[in-house]
Amino acid sequence: MLHGLGSSAEDWAPQLGPLGVGHRLVLVDLPGHWRSAHPRGRLTVPAMGQRLEALLDRLGEPSVHVVGLSLGGCVGLELVLQAPGRVRSLTLVNAFARLSPPDAAGGLRMLARLVLLGTAPMSIVAALVARGCEVRVLDCAARHFEHDVDWIVAEIGRFAPPMVGVGLFTRWVWHAYRLVDALRGSVPLLVAGRAHATVRAEETLARGFDVAVEGEAEETIAGLVDHVEGRAALAAIP
Repeated sequence: MLHGLGSSAEDWAPQLGPLGVGHRLVLVDLPGHWRSAHPRGRLTVPAMGQRLEALLDRLGEPSVHVVGLSLGGCVGLELVLQAPGRVRSLTLVNAFARLSPPDAAGGLRMLARLVLLGTAPMSIVAALVARGCEVRVLDCAARHFEHDVDWIVAEIGRFAPPMVGVGLFTRWVWHAYRLVDALRGSVPLLVAGRAHATVRAEETLARGFDVAVEGEAEETIAGLVDHVEGRAALAAIP
């Protein structure tokens, strides 16, 4: 089971119970991630594939079912290319086959996507500030965030916002659900943002969010501000 960029094997904690019944699970911290040291030289997807195959050799696993999330899916694809006999099945989640675009138009689309991927959270903040909103950002999904749910709820209470948005980064989804349980009833609008999460919008609503936002969502967030300020109906916001 291969996690995404900047994360760790902890991504898979919710799946351990169901998948662990009758299966031996191998959860990997990819090279340069959390408990795995950064190897010497340039860290590339092919190099990660080689190290993964070497790990399977050490573990005595002749062939495996591979599940890869985001970057982990790319590494899974690389393992298939390097050692097809080692992969019994391959499940890809939010992965891609290659980074190089097929043509000029594809290059422009990729450039736009990469810029949004790197700037979307701050662009949303900027859009809200431009509308005269006061915004506070809590990086609760940071790996070394020092505070617990009670502290976050207290901070939100002191700020008393009409709307709280939560980015559902993959490793933080279950923490976000616990936070929403604690906030429900005290915040007028709870918004789930899911630009690169592996959770369905229906699930976030069932867990207590009022709204689930797809994609980068600058315009949608601005529309939600209009809603909480009484200028727009929720159903009319794209």
